Parts: sequence; structure tokens; C-alpha cells
Amino acid sequence: SIGIPKGAAMVNRAAKIIARRELNAEIVVMGRLSRPVRNGHLRVLGPYKTQDLAQLIERERIHVFWIPSIWPETYSYVTTELMRLGVPIACFDLGAPRERMATYENGSIIPKMEAALAVRELVALAHRANAKGLGTAEKKVGRAAVNGNGKAASMIPANGHVNNGHALNGSNGHAKGKAKAAILVT
Repeated sequence: SIGIPKGAAMVNRAAKIIARRELNAEIVVMGRLSRPVRNGHLRVLGPYKTQDLAQLIERERIHVFWIPSIWPETYSYVTTELMRLGVPIACFDLGAPRERMATYENGSIIPKMEAALAVRELVALAHRANAKGLGTAEKKVGRAAVNGNGKAASMIPANGHVNNGHALNGSNGHAKGKAKAAILVT
């Protein structure tokens, strides 16, 4: 469950910023969230099983991932699973997730614990993933990209655009489709 130490307030603030700036983006929480705001830019899916993670990511068309913890964790199983899947991940500059993002090719460290900065970095991470063409070399299974060893490698479609061909446009972070940032329970 995402409570105060796991970043619940930060997630809610990020959803409010997305709404206030009228960004065409949505935060999708996999797991539970303490006191979620209700503004059309935050959806809570509820509990999930680790073995269902790749299918859930595919079904929800998630493209960037955020570990919103504001307390230094000694280990993060969710970070391990996401890295195994090869998806773009952002986290704050503390704890075990930060240590792992420092050497993870698709990782991003948000230097300050600020919701506005997190939103900007998630949008920028989606742009970088798009520019890198994540998913272009993998064979496709539905919307999920799968690498040669059969593991999901990226949720960026083979055409390199986020959200089924809808790329984020320009520097203002507005999207032509729904660009989704997923916040997973750690």
C-alpha cells in the first residue's frame, strides 16, 4: 500500500499538478493509495500479483514508471521486477531505488522531492524512451514488447511512440493521447 512513507502525498500532488496544467496524462497506481484525490488524472487499480505485472502493464498501456517513496528504502522488490522488465523508471534521490537507478540504462533520478519536478521528469523520461526507440528491436506480443529471452522489455510500441502511436508533443508536456505514468507499490 502506498502510504505516507511510500509517497502517497507526492502522488496526489502530482495528479493535482497534471490536472492544473491540463496535461493529457494519467497516473495509474498499481496497488492501494492512501486517500487518493479524485480529479480524472489518477486511477487506483488495487492489489495485483507479481506474476501478472507484465500483463497488467500491457493492458493499461503504461510507458513510464515512478517509485514515489519519500523514505529511504533498503530494498525494493517492485524496482527489481520493473528493471527485469526493462521499463523506464524514475525515483527520488534516496535509498535503494536511487542506487539502482544510477546504473540502470532506463532509469532516472529525480534530484528533489517535489511533485512538480517529478511530473516534469516523468514527461522527460517518456520523451527519452521515445527518442531511444525502446521497443523497436523487440518482437511484439499485443502491445507489450518482448526481448529475445522472452521477458517484457518495454511498453513503448515498436514504432517508438508512447501510448499506441501517440507521442508526447513539444516541451510543454502536453500529449496527443494519454501518456501514462504508473506508480507501483514498493
